[in-house]
Amino acid sequence: MGLVIRMRQLLIMNYELRIANGIVRNCILLVVLVMFFLAGTISAGELPGSGEDAVKGVVSGKVMMKGGDPMVGGIVTFYNVLTGPSPQNDKYWRVPDELADIASIGSFSVELAAGSYYMEAMKRVSGKNVGPPGPGDYFYNGRDEDGNHKVYTIKSGQTIDIGTISEVPKYEEVIAKDITGVQGTIIDKDGEPVEGAIVFAYETNKLTASPLFVSGRTADNGRYLMRVSKEGKYYLRVRDVYGGGPPHGGALISGYTATAVTIKAGAVQEGVDIQVKLPSGREAD
Repeated sequence: MGLVIRMRQLLIMNYELRIANGIVRNCILLVVLVMFFLAGTISAGELPGSGEDAVKGVVSGKVMMKGGDPMVGGIVTFYNVLTGPSPQNDKYWRVPDELADIASIGSFSVELAAGSYYMEAMKRVSGKNVGPPGPGDYFYNGRDEDGNHKVYTIKSGQTIDIGTISEVPKYEEVIAKDITGVQGTIIDKDGEPVEGAIVFAYETNKLTASPLFVSGRTADNGRYLMRVSKEGKYYLRVRDVYGGGPPHGGALISGYTATAVTIKAGAVQEGVDIQVKLPSGREAD
């Protein structure tokens, strides 16, 4: 009887050992598979042409002003079709996703992420070459003869030449009647109006976000008009330059707390004043 019990114990121990060995083998196989797939992922990331440069293309061309002179000192601006509405400058100014300088013979060449873009071009006659154009500046709105926006598709690793854009006229401001937006005055800590400020509208309050819309520069009365494409909640911030990051020396900024506004369609909300911090040594104009 004792011998039978002992044999049963040995059989059970042998069975358990076989199960344990099977588990170990399965674990080893799983580790090998994981390492294999990780190695495949790493190798794919290191393949030539699979990095950031592989998803970019180049667009080039020339821009000539009315009268035949090249638009030297101007800029071309590009707007990704997927990141915002098409530019409708009588209703709002959209912030460009990319921009590039126009060279001495009116030519430009800019590297863009693969995708579809609207394009505009501008040259200021006077003042800073940033922000929407003013009266007398040269401006190309990127539309065809039927008034539709041209769309340029940029493919990875390819260069497209859009040719020459001729007879760019001077800008004439036209504001539609049914605009959606908000307006007010940019003021300093003493309540005095601030000249030369630009208001940016964001769809989120995150500091790392990019603005979607921009106002024109304020005049000596500090008044701004921010127009947007649709109703909703927006966050307003003020600077005197394009771009994010810490303010440069001499820059003005409205601080890191945005002014939140809820805008209704077809209406302009009045009286949204924004206070800015003037840099040391600068006074309101």
